[in-house]
Amino acid sequence: MMKRYLDLKGLCETLCISQSKYYAMRNPASEIYDPDLPKVIDPYGDNKLRFYSVDVEAYIDKRLRYAA
Repeated sequence: MMKRYLDLKGLCETLCISQSKYYAMRNPASEIYDPDLPKVIDPYGDNKLRFYSVDVEAYIDKRLRYAA
């Protein structure tokens, strides 16, 4: 199975958030810090933020379960 990746723009579009909100959610000092955000990976060694699409889907599913 081939793993699919999302870049930061794709993650933000999928979650319907801005990039600045993503960075705030990632910052432990922020009021909106979310430790459950998908983990950053660097599969190509180019230091760009990427995320496994399955991790993003799992994050969304977890959020939907808590919202219900």
